[in-house]
Amino acid sequence: MCEFLVNNKEISFVGDAEKFLVQQKVSLQSSLARLLVRKKIKCIKYLVDHCQTPNVSKPHYVSVNTLKLDVYSAIVELEKQYMVQKDNMVPDLLKLPPKCDLHYHHLVMNGTIIQGKASSMVAATLDPEPVWEVLNACAVPGNKTVHLVALMRRKGKVMACELNKERIKRLADTVRLSGAPSILAKITCV
Repeated sequence: MCEFLVNNKEISFVGDAEKFLVQQKVSLQSSLARLLVRKKIKCIKYLVDHCQTPNVSKPHYVSVNTLKLDVYSAIVELEKQYMVQKDNMVPDLLKLPPKCDLHYHHLVMNGTIIQGKASSMVAATLDPEPVWEVLNACAVPGNKTVHLVALMRRKGKVMACELNKERIKRLADTVRLSGAPSILAKITCV
């Protein structure tokens, strides 16, 4: 995307997000130019270098799907391979060492842990009551949907929406794998 914005290279885009960004190209280029002036930086390469934090490794975060396993049991299981700490902001979020690859870990594969801090923070910030009805308007891949259902202790309702018909299968698979009751996570294409 950076090549497209800065150097006007033609790149093929397929997703809705990419198409949206292409529509906003002029506005994005203008904002980038203003940022360069404000930071007194001559080119984008120097801006990127300026924003980099050298030699800093970020921890890896996973959210425990409490529909399938409690946080303590997840910690015990993950500590067989990794040093694990609880996150101080999100109760069911765990902090692991940087660069640990969990893509094929059995707890990820069976939907017991979900990777990523960003989606966990959204549901935790909302802090839904068990009786709420919640609309998740950008639901794929389904991590926030699952987290919402877990936080609501299977009592509320979560309507998970997705515009792209092809991506709905991914959402349905995530919800099914998570153990979320299908009545709570209704998947629709709007």
